[in-house]
Amino acid sequence: MLGRTPDNILLWYGLTSGPGNVPWYTTSGAPGAMNATMTFNPLWGNYSVMIGPFKPGQWVQWVYWDTTTNTWLHCSTNLISGVVTCTPNGNFAIQDVYSPLVFINATYSRYVYLVGQNATVYVLFKNEFGEPVTVNMTLTVNNEEFNYYDITIMPGYYTVALNFTVNMPQGIYTPMLTVYSLGTTLTQASLPSLYVLNTTGKPPISLVIVWNMHQPLYIEPNGTWEQAWSYFIHATTSYGMGRGSVPMNFRHYCLVSIM
Repeated sequence: MLGRTPDNILLWYGLTSGPGNVPWYTTSGAPGAMNATMTFNPLWGNYSVMIGPFKPGQWVQWVYWDTTTNTWLHCSTNLISGVVTCTPNGNFAIQDVYSPLVFINATYSRYVYLVGQNATVYVLFKNEFGEPVTVNMTLTVNNEEFNYYDITIMPGYYTVALNFTVNMPQGIYTPMLTVYSLGTTLTQASLPSLYVLNTTGKPPISLVIVWNMHQPLYIEPNGTWEQAWSYFIHATTSYGMGRGSVPMNFRHYCLVSIM
């Protein structure tokens, strides 16, 4: 910013309803302005200060006051940078786009859904507002929208359960979740893949799941367990039995895997 270094600079700011609107308001809602002392960084040659947090979509106007020279530094065309707006009355203005509502992850109630089934997705948020926030949500799957209204998210980590009907054809989908409040988008996220199957008119199949333990069944006729499998088969080289050889006095079957 402009100004002599290292002058004492104050950031004089207020909350407004738009980029060029007045009056200003404080964070408590009272008419007026607030100020914060800025710190000069000799390495970068600039002043900085942290203010906020503000609600998403909140407009903030400000000017600089050099208390050393008693000079007000207003907005001009040579000071406009990025999304900063220069208002007609010479104030700087910017709209807060930071969202204290953070999407963490999401999980489904099933790994795979059939067409027509009811589904539930559990969405975990981190609410950094410091207070409960009421939001609306839109879940978009294959161009179909599911809307949820007046959902309260408590401070900290909080899980929301969203129910919907799987009306889309068989396929793999990437749902999109949009969370908004008062017309402002707070967060938007792609959810994990949604797997949908259509079994209509399809005969069932027989499925056998074999858990190969790479070992024989070490149960004696009397029902007791004889020996651990690792010593006799998988760890033979560690016990000096020699690679590729198995002692002939073993009373067990040996499973040899060739890969």
